[in-house]
Order: sequence, then structure tokens, then C-alpha cells
Amino acid sequence: MIALGQGEEANAKSCFQNARDYFGKQLVEHPNDPAVLSNLSIANAGAGRKEDALREARLVVELVPMSRDTVDGMMYANVLAQLCAWVGEGEAALDQLARLVKLPGGPNYGQLRFDSVWDNIRATPRFQEIMERASHPPEYE
Repeated sequence: MIALGQGEEANAKSCFQNARDYFGKQLVEHPNDPAVLSNLSIANAGAGRKEDALREARLVVELVPMSRDTVDGMMYANVLAQLCAWVGEGEAALDQLARLVKLPGGPNYGQLRFDSVWDNIRATPRFQEIMERASHPPEYE
């Protein structure tokens, strides 16, 4: 991620490929492990394997729903939203964010405003509305 942020795309792609190889081996030993799948989804996104990344991130959200684990479930749902934004699935990212921003532990205003992962969707009116919502306290049910 650092190489990508520094504009070193060839180095970043190589690092993501190495990460894919590593987490792919881990997945054989630990099938359906949410942490392994989540990391593999990020590596796949960085390696340009959009469909694999989205499939794995969605599986993690199914394996660890917020109704079962509010902390890790929120984290994995947020990773899915970030991956969607990163790989060009802006509407899916916005749909996920609109739901998450209302909840305790969801993305906050600062994260939405400054994290570069949202750059692809930041200028959209819907993102601006979500960011405005994030500037208010979460809704507790």
C-alpha cells in the first residue's frame, strides 16, 4: 500500500502479487478464515483482480455479519466498502457507506474526508451527503 501511495505502481503490483501468493497458501490451511480472506481480497484488488477481490470481501461480510460480531463485522463491512471504491464500484461503495456511517464504529468524518481510499468517489454528491451524516453522532438502536 505504501508503494502504491508513493506512485510506484510496478513495485506495488509485485508486492500485491507476493501477498496474493502468501494469503493463497494460508487459505489452503485455513479455509474460510475471515482475516485471511480479507487480506487476500486486498491483495487481489491491488493485483488488479477485481472480481476475486469483491467475491472474497463479500464472503467475509457473510461469514462475520455485524449481527454476530459488531466489531469485526463492522471492520470487514468497511473493508468491503473501501474495496468497492478502490476497484471502481462506486455505487456499491456508496450503498455500503450509507448504511455503515449511521452505526457505532462506522467510518467517521475524518476518515471519509482524508483517507485516500475514497478519492474515486469523494466528489460525488452522494458521498458528500454521507460525509455530512458522518459529522453527526451514530444512531444507537
